[in-house]
Amino acid sequence: MDRLKATLTSLFLRKTTGVCVGALLACSALSHAQAGVSAEEIKKLGDTLTPYGAEKAGLKVNDVISIPDWTGGIQKKDWPADYKEPGQHHPNPYADDKPLFVVTADNMDEYAEFIPEGHKSLLKTYPDTFNIPVYQSRRSHSAP
Repeated sequence: MDRLKATLTSLFLRKTTGVCVGALLACSALSHAQAGVSAEEIKKLGDTLTPYGAEKAGLKVNDVISIPDWTGGIQKKDWPADYKEPGQHHPNPYADDKPLFVVTADNMDEYAEFIPEGHKSLLKTYPDTFNIPVYQSRRSHSAP
């Protein structure tokens, strides 16, 4: 019985060791497959792209729906007065904002091209309690 136990243990260890070594090799090989960025793309950072690579230019869909240009995001001068120290939960800098409009089951057809199917279903299923308030768009992300 001891010999059978030793044989099974040895077999198990060999198989699991092989699997672990294979997984380790696969992971190390994958870590070297990194995306390269051309010098031309790097030159766009700070010019037409934000420091994190997003486009600085905004997008105007229509008179109501638009994404503003990125202008640097929230800077220290824009911090709410009740924000005192790093590590504190950030207060909402837009607490006084009011919705531009509210999408409901009654008016969702006006905005159908912008509403995902799941939200349309929620609006239809819960017309008295589910709605989508739409606020002014801001690009508040800042970078050092």
